[in-house]
Amino acid sequence: MTDVERSENGGRSRAGRGGNVLGYLGTLNENSMRDQDRSNERQVVIYVCLWTLTLVSTAVIKGLGQFQQPIIAFIFLLSLIPAALAVKSYLKMLREADEMFRTRQLEALAVGFGAGFISGTTVIFLEIPGALGAIAIVAPMTLGFFARMVLAGREAARDASAAIDANEEMQ
Repeated sequence: MTDVERSENGGRSRAGRGGNVLGYLGTLNENSMRDQDRSNERQVVIYVCLWTLTLVSTAVIKGLGQFQQPIIAFIFLLSLIPAALAVKSYLKMLREADEMFRTRQLEALAVGFGAGFISGTTVIFLEIPGALGAIAIVAPMTLGFFARMVLAGREAARDASAAIDANEEMQ
């Protein structure tokens, strides 16, 4: 697709029927996003990956048991930098997104938060200790967000396919 075609299509790449409408796990793929949304999403992914890398590094360093607590705490505090940048870039992505993209993201956040809240209160009342308790909170939150994003993408792809079918029938 040329830049002219993309600009005439609101910055979106063409997603033809049977072609690029569905991506991995049935969600809308990157080619159906506006260039601005794609750029913002990449920025979020970069910061989240950096954040994850720093957290895993901190856990590994702590697990080695060769470093004192102040050093481990300092390394952990360094992980807050990419965390803050991830949140800032996510907010930017939401502010600049079109209505459908923003709605999908906010619905997924709501489901993820709800799953995290339910599992978090369960962890508190059952007094699940340490890392197992953290996993019991983070895993449902992440899976809830991911599941809602997949379902929203599939719904949007189904609606797009139905619109294409209806348009073809009219012609």
